[in-house]
Amino acid sequence: MHYIVKKCMLVWTAAMVGMSFTSAVKAQSRYMGEALFEGAMEQYIQKNYEAAAEGYRKFLEMAPHDFNGHYLLAHCLEHLGDFDSALESYERALAIKPDDVDALIYAGKLLQRKKDYKGAAEHYERALAILPKDSESLVLMGTVRYDLMDYDGAVEYGKRALAVDTNRADAYRTIGMALREKGDRKGALDFLRNSLTHDSTDIDTYREIARTFSEDTDTESAVTTLSKALEIDPGHVAVHCDLGEILLKRGDRAKAAEHFTRAIEINPGCIQAAEGLRKSSSQ
Repeated sequence: MHYIVKKCMLVWTAAMVGMSFTSAVKAQSRYMGEALFEGAMEQYIQKNYEAAAEGYRKFLEMAPHDFNGHYLLAHCLEHLGDFDSALESYERALAIKPDDVDALIYAGKLLQRKKDYKGAAEHYERALAILPKDSESLVLMGTVRYDLMDYDGAVEYGKRALAVDTNRADAYRTIGMALREKGDRKGALDFLRNSLTHDSTDIDTYREIARTFSEDTDTESAVTTLSKALEIDPGHVAVHCDLGEILLKRGDRAKAAEHFTRAIEINPGCIQAAEGLRKSSSQ
């Protein structure tokens, strides 16, 4: 469902149909609008997001009530890391077309990123009211129930997602995380390992498995799991920090410092790594 480039290839014609230029005098403006939209589309497909965003803004000056213009501008802004403005654009798009499931999901994800979990849940609920068996919405609802510490709800939505699509690695992961919080570490590891059978490269799942081992004081298995994650992505800052924290708890300050130092080399602004390095260097 969520194939943005494919969608971009199709929507500009539909957008032009919806534009209301009320007189022949406006014909030239209509053609200008088409050119702006098509030009922005081409920039988006080429991943020139700044240029695309500028094109969509100019287009929206001529067609301020166009759903596709706001929706695609939101995508550009999200790619550019301007998440607050992206969310505003998604909400403008939804004000025009409240039943667009894709827009509801993308807006929900940004709300979840901002830790507005109730707002995210409301968007996912709206999406599920439209498409009750949408596995993406079901998984996301599971993750936001987890964020809200409703672990039974997280398990429920994860299982509903798997009933629709048994290959959803993220659903297995969400269920595993929730079971761990409920105290069922064996069940948690079963689901988390099952997640890896469907996506063996998912770093988040390796981290959750390591966290589960660590909570069981099996730090050796936690270190082994995170080391496997680094084989997949040697430059993953969070994994280096995770390893540093576990090694620090084990008293291996030298190796912990190595991972915190590596994390800082990759991301000099990483506060967790800087604090970990300070702790590992203290007497």
